[in-house]
Amino acid sequence: MISVSSKKRDAFNNINVHFDYKQAIRSTLFHNVFSKLFEIQLADTPEKVEDAHRIRYKVFCEEHEGYERPEDHKNGLELDTYDDHADHALLIFKPEQKTIGTVRVIRPNESKPHESFPMQKICNSQYLHDTMYINSSCEFSRLCISNEIRGRIKDDLKTKSNAFKFGFNSTFKPYERPLLSKALGAAPLGLISGAFDLTVKQHMLNVFGIMEPKYINRLEKAGLVHQQIGPEIEYHGRRTPFLCNVLEVLENAADKAPEFWSVVSNKGKMHSCAKDVFEAHNLFDSQIARHSYPRPSYGFAMQ
Repeated sequence: MISVSSKKRDAFNNINVHFDYKQAIRSTLFHNVFSKLFEIQLADTPEKVEDAHRIRYKVFCEEHEGYERPEDHKNGLELDTYDDHADHALLIFKPEQKTIGTVRVIRPNESKPHESFPMQKICNSQYLHDTMYINSSCEFSRLCISNEIRGRIKDDLKTKSNAFKFGFNSTFKPYERPLLSKALGAAPLGLISGAFDLTVKQHMLNVFGIMEPKYINRLEKAGLVHQQIGPEIEYHGRRTPFLCNVLEVLENAADKAPEFWSVVSNKGKMHSCAKDVFEAHNLFDSQIARHSYPRPSYGFAMQ
């Protein structure tokens, strides 16, 4: 089942994105700078999966004291039972070819759908407890970027050292310099792009997640719409449970934030793939469509 607001349905029949000249230039420049900084890799080998668990250990066991106990995770790898049916994406800082972040996408547990996602233990939303909806959705979790590594990269930018030396014979051109801070700040969008890619590869568009309100607000500014599916939850601090639809997010981002859209959609490639998944489901002519729940009273966080 694919949850899409009715006012977006007609728009999904034609996802051709049209930017004016200035928008196209800004979008292309921003994507070029971001792509020089970061690479999103799917963890498609045992070594890359281990890399994902290792960066999770660094973030959740070392940098965020009290989130996970180091003694519960052997060999410096943070993992749990949900990783048995999850896929991972990595965020690579290209100038150093170093993994600095990761995200996982948890697939439905076909044999035990009501034990599919961590959110099912802490959120009572009807969406999370309906078998048909569960089986057509994924959950994002463990989205993280090392604060230590990211802080060092920002320091390098301030001092113009290491990767950040400017000149027409350098990686970064002088005219790209004003975009570097913004591109560094947009690093989480790379992980969201990776998570969307993994979701679409499962022929799904619905995504559950739970996130701190301040991070939700930042994503809203990037045009990433979501639907709050319950009240805030106390889980390692205040968290907002949400549901989003990959295609709806990309539609809105293209309209509201073309620069960020270029990163999340990989210059439109994922947008096209999401449209293909949507059409393959033939949602609005199917029996599944009539099973859809209405939007909860919490509504959209971003209009």
